[in-house]
Amino acid sequence: MRPFLKTGDLFFSSSSYAFSGVIQKLTKSTWSHVAVIYKDEELGRVLILEAEPYVGIRLIPLSKYLHNYKDKRRPYKGQIAISQLNVTVSKEI
Repeated sequence: MRPFLKTGDLFFSSSSYAFSGVIQKLTKSTWSHVAVIYKDEELGRVLILEAEPYVGIRLIPLSKYLHNYKDKRRPYKGQIAISQLNVTVSKEI
């Protein structure tokens, strides 16, 4: 998946945890969380920029989010989706 990700891609997630379910119910959405992908070519890392209620704004490796969720050495339980913007720019003369 890493070669296809780009900075600016949107990362959506919804988990099976209670707080996620509350957010989904209140927002009437499939997703409970959204973040922005940041790909650092120099470091060879894919990171996500997200707002976390008790932490604030943070930039963390995507792999940590998926494999060490909430620093509890457990994988993320839920669904994720990546959305890429497809932009066509035109200019009238």
